[in-house]
Amino acid sequence: MIENLHARLKPDIYRNPEEVIWKYIALDAYSKVIEQLRETEILGHKDVRKLHIDLIDLFNSTHNREIMCARIKVLLGQLQFVLTRLSNIHIYNKVLNQVQEASQISSDLLTYLEPSHIQQSFEGQSYIDDGSVTLAALPMEIFASQQDYFLATLKLFGDHGGRNRQRAQDSFISGFMLTPQEMNIIDSARGLGLEIVDLITQLMLNDQTKKHFASLAELEHAPLDETSANKRRHAEAIAQAYYFIGRIMRGAAYFSAKHADPIEDVSDPVVAFLKASGKDLTLSQIAAVRRVALAHASHGLNSGELTARLAGSVRTTFPRALIASFNVRSGKLHAGAVELCMNQTGEFLSSSTEAKAFIGSILSKKQVLYGFGHRIHKISINDGPEQLAPIIREARLRTEQACVIGRFDGRLVSGHCNALRV
Repeated sequence: MIENLHARLKPDIYRNPEEVIWKYIALDAYSKVIEQLRETEILGHKDVRKLHIDLIDLFNSTHNREIMCARIKVLLGQLQFVLTRLSNIHIYNKVLNQVQEASQISSDLLTYLEPSHIQQSFEGQSYIDDGSVTLAALPMEIFASQQDYFLATLKLFGDHGGRNRQRAQDSFISGFMLTPQEMNIIDSARGLGLEIVDLITQLMLNDQTKKHFASLAELEHAPLDETSANKRRHAEAIAQAYYFIGRIMRGAAYFSAKHADPIEDVSDPVVAFLKASGKDLTLSQIAAVRRVALAHASHGLNSGELTARLAGSVRTTFPRALIASFNVRSGKLHAGAVELCMNQTGEFLSSSTEAKAFIGSILSKKQVLYGFGHRIHKISINDGPEQLAPIIREARLRTEQACVIGRFDGRLVSGHCNALRV
């Protein structure tokens, strides 16, 4: 079984083999357990059904293998209690045997895989480990505190030495420059009262039509090709990525500012974006905005990022993948809620209310606490005001000088920029 499974799940640049393998084994065990439970009527019991839902939520979380296994043990303990109460302990024993078998297979397989079989996993995704978020294998706090936007974000491409920094900066500057035609597109979108996602869609389509971007298949790593060829593809992928970062930043800035004053220094994307938006901020405010931008450079496998990866997996072009992603992100349960989150954050920052009382008031009224809907924000399903209060208190300290973010034209914000998570 081990040899066959390893052959079927051949490592590639899109997935971490360890994650794929143990989740595959866990899914196989889950299917067998469900079949066993379906042989009885126990699966329909409300307590068992709740545990079933909790298990699915856990499986879909971003917890690593150790955390996942620890929480599965908790669920097993709860299942044992329920089945004992229902006089069905023999069913629990069958479930436990299945879980133990899966655990042993997973352990044997991961031991069998030699280090040479395991490629470096893609580091661009955010990971959460019981409340500690990492980006590019760095704790969120450290990643977001970096001063050089290019060097920081290049780490998401696996470039920890900054060898492609100049290429990234040049590409960003190229994308940041607007032609008269592009300014007309933005003026027209603003005049029609369109949303920022509509503008980005138009800009991306315009780029695709004019520049004829090739399929992403031309940029992907080819294991059998020479190293030099793969380095060229990697560099071109970086060039396109930063070109579109520049394009989106400048388009959103002009859309909000309604004028296009020349920006002399574009060496710092955050400073250039703020100046193009007509925001004259202090150095401490700029630093706070940079932390926000870096903290949200990757946001876990949310709906928008998943859509971009799905589009990339079928080898569409870069701008078309971005169009798909941004249109999904615009949903009211995604980035469409950013303005509401900012307003709520601004309300808290301008008040003298203690964090615990502020959160408790919102939750007691059955209202939404914006900024915590995405699973990467969650520490525990049972967290209440006591657990969330320190997070909000820290957010207040870090964003007092940056609360100007919340006063931006709401249409300016095209991604997840809620200050609560910084």
